[in-house]
Amino acid sequence: MTVVERLEAAIAKLEQLKADGTLGPWNVDMIPETGECRVVRFFEFFGSHLEEVTNGGSIQPDAELIVTLHRTIDAQLAILRAGLSDGAPLHTELALADAILGDNS
Repeated sequence: MTVVERLEAAIAKLEQLKADGTLGPWNVDMIPETGECRVVRFFEFFGSHLEEVTNGGSIQPDAELIVTLHRTIDAQLAILRAGLSDGAPLHTELALADAILGDNS
């Protein structure tokens, strides 16, 4: 893939993941009685409700990672788009694109 194709492919992948994913905001919730952690999504529908997405007793690090990554998608897209508009993408923009694409680049 060319440099531009790599950036475009990474943008397309992130945009698709964002479109297919459950809208946020995401958060990590601890169950006080058990100490278990779960990744949850808060939404408004006749008040606040909690939709449990994932359960598990030892997923705190994974849950924090999911929440953090979900919050950074727009920033990642901005970085990738800047690489396209700059004419000469930086190494960091290409590294981000390659990380998103995994072995597909």
